[in-house]
Amino acid sequence: MAWLASAHSAAAAASGAEAASLMGMALEDAARAAGWRHVIGVDEAGRGPLCGPVVSAAVMVLPARSGEGGPGDDTSAEPVPGVMDSKTLAEPERERLAEALMAHERVVWAVAAAGPRAIEQHNILRAALDGMTVAADAVLLASEGRSSGGRSSAASAAARGADAGPVWRGSGAKVFVDGNRMPPAFKGRMEQSLAAEQGQNEGEGQGEDKGRCDAFEAETLVKGDSRCYSIAAASVLAKVTRDRIMKELDGKYPGYDMAGHKGYPTPAHMAIVREKGATDSHRLTFAPLKGHWTRDESGKAVPVGSDSDGSASE
Repeated sequence: MAWLASAHSAAAAASGAEAASLMGMALEDAARAAGWRHVIGVDEAGRGPLCGPVVSAAVMVLPARSGEGGPGDDTSAEPVPGVMDSKTLAEPERERLAEALMAHERVVWAVAAAGPRAIEQHNILRAALDGMTVAADAVLLASEGRSSGGRSSAASAAARGADAGPVWRGSGAKVFVDGNRMPPAFKGRMEQSLAAEQGQNEGEGQGEDKGRCDAFEAETLVKGDSRCYSIAAASVLAKVTRDRIMKELDGKYPGYDMAGHKGYPTPAHMAIVREKGATDSHRLTFAPLKGHWTRDESGKAVPVGSDSDGSASE
């Protein structure tokens, strides 16, 4: 799967007065109290559109060091107040919050985008779930100092997402996943973690703290973006990142108004497709394009049955 990934850790702190948040970090605090060293929230944006990538994001909030937690020195205080489910926020507020999150010294974040061809190959749900894995792994790498942050190569990001045992082992990671579907890679890691813990208990009888360092756990949360600060922050970063990508595609495809409809199948968008045809950035396995559009050998979108349609020769 082709991935574009970006990760960030330890930037300058954001400034300015911000609205009070209604969410809090109770889930993250409870996970750390239970012994989890890294607590991460993951979410995605863009499963429904007919065009453009699906973007997954991961966020880990570092506890404030003593004396740096602000008023009252609350070491579990939200780094950027006002963060909530991105769907409830107006675009300017999402942009403001995203910039504050990306710049905050206590926020380690990563985004991963799967393009239309990857979506067509693997299906949209799998692309989104695998993206969560890639983003969470990038956060672990950045937080452990094994990544300098910035933009990662597609190849290295995909490799980390596909088989990242060395990434999570020794990290003591707990991941909160928005929704009710668990990324397949997370399921496998939990099975490995449980087997390792059972082996420790039977063979060496090591204490809980030492065993937890090599453990991994993921938990799905329905409406997690309204219950878990880290998930809400990830939802903001995923949405803002995807919107920015669609604005870039707006320049690539004049007349398609990608910045306006952002890939969603609005009546105006569908009218443009009927007039101009599908672009290479459309998801050709999505209705109503499925069966009418395909890709030639170079990956270009072409009408089914055209001279460039490679299906006739297969």
